[in-house]
Amino acid sequence: MSRQLAQFAALDHVIVSPEGGGFRGITDEALAGAGLARRVVLSVPHFLFVMSVLGNTDLVAMLPSRLVRGCAALRVVEAPVDVPGFVVAEFAGAMAATWLFRWLVPTLPGMAERVVVPRPEGARE
Repeated sequence: MSRQLAQFAALDHVIVSPEGGGFRGITDEALAGAGLARRVVLSVPHFLFVMSVLGNTDLVAMLPSRLVRGCAALRVVEAPVDVPGFVVAEFAGAMAATWLFRWLVPTLPGMAERVVVPRPEGARE
């Protein structure tokens, strides 16, 4: 088992399940052959939904290469597991978004303490 394969399996994944709610697929079968299991945290019913998910999260997905060919919004890499016709895709800005999110969340409470919202006239406490 390669280190790259183990790191891939440890990522949070979104899976496309046209049947609805499935959290296992061909990628999981290939990983099981190597003694690994991936963390599928979200299942969506269609490939169109997965593009939106990737654009708004730091999840990764195994997608058909023909679907993501030329898509500038995604970072596409060869899959570390052999699933013919599939590649690994993530939102190209996912790392920047993750950094921003990690900075913003702890900063928000301090910012909120400094915000003064005028009370509307006649409002009760």
